Amino acid sequence: MVDFDGDSVVAGASRNRLFWANRSPVPIATTISRQYGHLATSALALTAQRLLHLGAIPVLLGGGHSLTYWMLLEAIRFYGKLNVLHFDAHHDAYRDANITHYSFMHRLSASHEFGYRAVGTRYELDAAQINEHPPIPGAPWYVTLDVDYFDTTLVKSVIAPVPLEAGRADLNTFTKELDLLTAPIIGFDVVEWISQRATSVECDLVLTALSALKQRAESSCV
Repeated sequence: MVDFDGDSVVAGASRNRLFWANRSPVPIATTISRQYGHLATSALALTAQRLLHLGAIPVLLGGGHSLTYWMLLEAIRFYGKLNVLHFDAHHDAYRDANITHYSFMHRLSASHEFGYRAVGTRYELDAAQINEHPPIPGAPWYVTLDVDYFDTTLVKSVIAPVPLEAGRADLNTFTKELDLLTAPIIGFDVVEWISQRATSVECDLVLTALSALKQRAESSCV
């Protein structure tokens, strides 16, 4: 669990620390504090690296979406060939000199090649700067879930909600996408959510999505 939001001064998605600790269906093995500042990303990369070499499935509970960059970087280095399934209302591929929650996918695709599939992306699609490649047959998957993927009729406790037609970004569509994967899930994350602003229904939805990721990853272990 990493309660770090990148360059923000006021805690946003990092307020999930107690929620994840008390209710996550995934056991919290390591907590990287917001107080580490930008050292948090180095600590995250080292933790992911260690888990991959141990044959474990690294799981990130955030925290901001820029953290995913470091998880993906270590997974690509370890596996060589990797597919990324990206659930998000935003493409996170704006051109920027820094690694942020809105540019990390551009930065990663500029330096590494990986299979990629985006689901639910619906905001400023023409501004995406990503070297997009189709999924690589047989390569394992890393799944990243920005909670604003879900339609605003379901979840409002996110930083940048984007409405979508009802039924196109819900739990059913989320789990159907997971069921389509034919190769193992070797890591995943849930990010960009503010549990303190969430209703009990929203909390249950996020926990159900996290449980589905956990179950799918465990069932695909080889």
